[in-house]
Amino acid sequence: MRHNIRWVILALIVVASFIAYILRSNMSILGGTISEDLGLTSVQLGYIFSAFAAGYAIFQFPGGVLGTRFGGRRVIAAIALAWGALTVVTALVPDSDSASVATILGLLIVTRFLVGVFQAPFFPCVAGETIASWFPKGGWGIPNGLSSTGLTLGAAVAGPLLVWLMSTIGWRGALLVTAPAGFILAIVWWWYVRDFPGDHDSVSKKELELINEGRDDIGEDEEAEKGAWLKVLMNRDVLLLTISYFCMNFVFYWFFTWGFIYWTDILEFSNEDGGAINFVMWTFGGAVGATLGGIACDKAIKRFGLRWGPAGISA
Repeated sequence: MRHNIRWVILALIVVASFIAYILRSNMSILGGTISEDLGLTSVQLGYIFSAFAAGYAIFQFPGGVLGTRFGGRRVIAAIALAWGALTVVTALVPDSDSASVATILGLLIVTRFLVGVFQAPFFPCVAGETIASWFPKGGWGIPNGLSSTGLTLGAAVAGPLLVWLMSTIGWRGALLVTAPAGFILAIVWWWYVRDFPGDHDSVSKKELELINEGRDDIGEDEEAEKGAWLKVLMNRDVLLLTISYFCMNFVFYWFFTWGFIYWTDILEFSNEDGGAINFVMWTFGGAVGATLGGIACDKAIKRFGLRWGPAGISA
């Protein structure tokens, strides 16, 4: 028995976040070259980008419901498989010699919509299921912060990595080389992670007591109240949190989606320089900020409580 299994779980969450963002950032980095190669316009590329955002937005809440219904272990393993498969599908989209532009555009829109659908449950499941179950009440800030660190590092590495792969083996090769990361994640996640600490053979009694201290809502046999999701939708705090996320992500997704293309097409940096700019932006602005934010959040909770601590950090 060991006393630090929750930190191993957290390490896997960080790695999973890293992989998730490499496999969702690929179109943002490769999109300009893909559109030029397949004969698509910038407007059509915008439709492809928007398809991802639409699938992601529509399936955020259903994804959280799936996590509650089937558990984070099953859902995250399943969607990671889908990430890898859809990356392969994207690499196999026909070129303009064998299909019309309309067909190519339709295939990419559908594929990116599905990428959004299968990426959507990840963070609701990680935060609402895995972190909530594996870490003590009031100690969720650091794990959530580090999960955001993983995603920003994934976005940071995606730029130079995909640019290098694209220049070496082409954009299709870049997608095919990175796709197996989703398959490997699914296998490792299913093998090691459990929905509840008590189900993990390596968790000690001491660690289990630490995790469950101060709450009595952890249990495999607990069932959600019927119709509870409707109450969640009508909850004032949830609605306010949704609005705050909209404001944050309005800015975030511009940089995430169009940032690399802006550096290279508008400011006329080389692909290599654009990848370097992305790396610096996501590493120092995103990863460092997310880590420090998680630490600061937990400290603020201890001093000011669960309500006013996070509110003060957000302000």
